[in-house]
Amino acid sequence: MADLHKVKQETFDLSRAINIDPKGFERAVDAYELSPNQPAAVQPGTANPNPVLYMRRPTPGHPRFHYLESWLVPHLDIRLNKFHFFEGIEPTQDLYIDIAFIEIDDATTPATWRTRDIYVDVVTHLRKTPSPERTQSSSSCDVQGRCSGPRP
Repeated sequence: MADLHKVKQETFDLSRAINIDPKGFERAVDAYELSPNQPAAVQPGTANPNPVLYMRRPTPGHPRFHYLESWLVPHLDIRLNKFHFFEGIEPTQDLYIDIAFIEIDDATTPATWRTRDIYVDVVTHLRKTPSPERTQSSSSCDVQGRCSGPRP
């Protein structure tokens, strides 16, 4: 039987300006911003049906990057992450996207957000054209979406 990883859970406590990471460490947050993007069908004064939470904070003690920006998108169950790498460290991705269940606890003001990472991730590489060597695939696509090789 395989060893299973514990589900990674995080808390985004807007009232205390902290992010409690999966290891339980309370990380100071430089900013939380709730998206103002209201769909045209939403009447003024009503809640945004598709809120997005933006967070930015330092990442003390990490050997490769010093800063993190995240966007939590609960209606899509994704968390987009932008890592800011130390000078001299070649970034390995542009965006790191976690597929995660996102809950918003409205009982607190402001609301507390929580994520449960389900270990399905997507990584974007926009700065370089993918090649078969990097993707380990029999087809390759450029940044404009033009692909060569077999199609499913």
